[in-house]
Order: sequence, then C-alpha cells, then structure tokens
Amino acid sequence: ILTLGTNDALNDANGTRVAAFKQKLQMFVDACKENGSNLIIGDVMWNTDNSEIIAQYKQALREAAENENVSFVDLTVLPANEILNLHIDVLHPNKKGCEMIAEKMCEFVGVEFFK
Repeated sequence: ILTLGTNDALNDANGTRVAAFKQKLQMFVDACKENGSNLIIGDVMWNTDNSEIIAQYKQALREAAENENVSFVDLTVLPANEILNLHIDVLHPNKKGCEMIAEKMCEFVGVEFFK
C-alpha cells in the first residue's frame, strides 16, 4: 500500500513541485512492480489548506494508478466535520485516523478489520 504526497503538497506553496512528485511516485510504482508487489495507491490527503495544490497531487496519484493499472483507494471520503478529529497536527492521523485508514483498506482488500 503506497500512500504519499501529503508532505509534498503542503510544502509546495505554489504548485511548482508537482512534476518532481510525479517522478518520485513513478519511481516507487516501478520499484513495487519490479518486485512483483500487488500495489495499492491510497490517497490520505485530508488537509483542506491549499486545496488547489492538493488537488494536483491527488490527481497525480489517481493518474499513476490508472496509467499503471493498479488499484486506487480514496481514503479522504469523510464528512467534513470528522476530518479535524482524525489528526494529531492537521496532517498526521491520530489513533482514530489510523483506525479509519486501516478499516477502509481492509474493506478494500476484503479482509475483516479488528480493533
């Protein structure tokens, strides 16, 4: 399961680093495929600051999954009022956020989630 891009997006004040992120993402995808991994790309970018820039990174993740014919899971489909309760610092998930990610991933791959 490959989830990345949040730090990249939040440290890209004007969206100029998206191309470099796409290259890094492709490097990770290639390495996983070369090792025979069953890759799942997950989007965990919940933060709403710089939403236009974050949208570019989210799109890069979706495109990589589509172009490489690998699974994509959008983990950000949550009611807006829950988002703030899932972070320790508006970026990294807290225990509840980690459980939500794990539950969604388990659901996606078809295994039971245990707390």
